[in-house]
Amino acid sequence: MDGDSRAIVDDLVAYPGHCCAASDAVEVGRTVWAAPFPVTLLRSSSQKVTREKACYRRGLILPRAGSYFTREIAVLDTSVLVVRDSDDTIRAFHNICPHRGNKLMWRDDPFQETEGTAPLLYCRFHGWQFNLDGSLKKPSRRDLLLDFNPDNCAVPSIRCDTWGGFVFIHLDPDNTLGVRDFLGDFKIPGTRSLPKGLNPTRSDKYGFDSFQFFPNFVLIFSSSGFTTHLHWPTGTHSHVVGVDMYFRPAPTHRERIAQELTVSFLNDIVLEDASPLEGMQAMLNSGALKQFHANDEEILVRHLHKAVQDAVAVGERHTVEVLDSDSGAK
Repeated sequence: MDGDSRAIVDDLVAYPGHCCAASDAVEVGRTVWAAPFPVTLLRSSSQKVTREKACYRRGLILPRAGSYFTREIAVLDTSVLVVRDSDDTIRAFHNICPHRGNKLMWRDDPFQETEGTAPLLYCRFHGWQFNLDGSLKKPSRRDLLLDFNPDNCAVPSIRCDTWGGFVFIHLDPDNTLGVRDFLGDFKIPGTRSLPKGLNPTRSDKYGFDSFQFFPNFVLIFSSSGFTTHLHWPTGTHSHVVGVDMYFRPAPTHRERIAQELTVSFLNDIVLEDASPLEGMQAMLNSGALKQFHANDEEILVRHLHKAVQDAVAVGERHTVEVLDSDSGAK
């Protein structure tokens, strides 16, 4: 693992409501529920998707100034552009040109995600150019722009933080909570031994540790590497899952084959877990089921449902406050 990767796992602990480790399931679960819990949130089309913190991909796909990638988030009606600027800062923007609203960075299909390297952000519609920090570099026909302030014509920014080599964004423009405050304090002891945050009991039968970062990111560590799962909502009742695996370079042919077998094994597990989901969602939409019954081995399922309900409740209260405020202003 590189330094960024090790920073993730050293002294890793659980933060209820933000991330939780599988090894801490009992402690976390006993603060949640013991009774059956409701199905409502999984079938209600009235629930709005809250603009919570979303996790992106590893920073290693942005290796140099000008490196960028895009992410389509249709459920929030936006495309996100993430770029490393000339000052080596990773930034995020809505992928839109402030001139006339054209999508900024795309290739053959404006709805296809893309990545690459560019010296600046260029809009192919009318040729407007923007610096890597989103500021306007050069408009077309500047002489015809009357009463024009270039400071008011920047690519709309999105709150962006990095942690452990990962890039996080937050789509709420009023958010002031940084990713480190959200996730907590993770320390680096500077040792090459197995970090004590992993396999804390040092079991000889250790398989892996799984950490869930609410709302859409899962980080799984094993003795051979780590895996990330990203869940992207595409609608009220649908989403896509992206899985990436990371290994250190294999020093022998034997270890390289073992890595390929691990990938194959993970593919089987993901397909096994995912295969019933479409049918499950279809039946939940019927409204016939009112509650779930989870046992003690499904404590993290309870915790997830509790965290989702809490987040939705916060979003609903905020919506009511905004509506009340607007009514009072009138």
